Amino acid sequence: TGTNVWQTAGAGNFANDPSWSLSHVPTSTEKAQIPNGANVTVNSDVGSNAVVQITNGTLTLAANGLLTTNVDLAPGNGPGSANLALNGGMLTVGQISVDNGATGGTGTKSVSFNGGTLVTTQSFALAGSNLTTTVGAGGANIQTQPGSVVTWNPALTAAPGATLTKGGSGSLLLQAGGFNGAVTIQAGTLSVAGDVGISSATLQLGDPTTTGGDSATLAFSAPATLRAPLAVGSTSGFGT
Repeated sequence: TGTNVWQTAGAGNFANDPSWSLSHVPTSTEKAQIPNGANVTVNSDVGSNAVVQITNGTLTLAANGLLTTNVDLAPGNGPGSANLALNGGMLTVGQISVDNGATGGTGTKSVSFNGGTLVTTQSFALAGSNLTTTVGAGGANIQTQPGSVVTWNPALTAAPGATLTKGGSGSLLLQAGGFNGAVTIQAGTLSVAGDVGISSATLQLGDPTTTGGDSATLAFSAPATLRAPLAVGSTSGFGT
């Protein structure tokens, strides 16, 4: 138990034991804390810990990176920032929180995707002041597991060429608009509050090779336009 604090400034590897205050990679019962503006990269299987709290710095998932934890973006009122970058690998979380649940802090916070996978196992609402979320050309893969309902309050802004893959039988609720990029809904529910898809890419609804792919649902929580051709991969629901 206890808090294991990252000690090294600049860029570093999460798996580097001497960089942590307890001289080992955080264990399943420990809080990992990034406080000093560092960019800490996960590019191997580093197991699990209780929570990664970022008070000032960046946690980056890269190719081959595997981590199971919860994430707390906790810069308070700054001046530091808290950033989660999913550039590859897989991050499995129970939840992503902001300032340990006190969402009024004005410090800069971000969640960015550029080729990484986010797996959620619990239900939570992602919300906070000065919080941005983006998807780069490498795309985002969000897998909401059974019973997991993720309410995504900030806009999920797509760069040119960005893609969004929604998997898992749980639900992803985009509350601040739709998604201006190619979309695949393998399983579960994707709910949007704005236009979704692009005309140059078919929106795939349902994947018969995926567990739960026969009940994939696209739901609209506000008036919006489906801007893409629709391809139904299996018996599916289409929400309104």
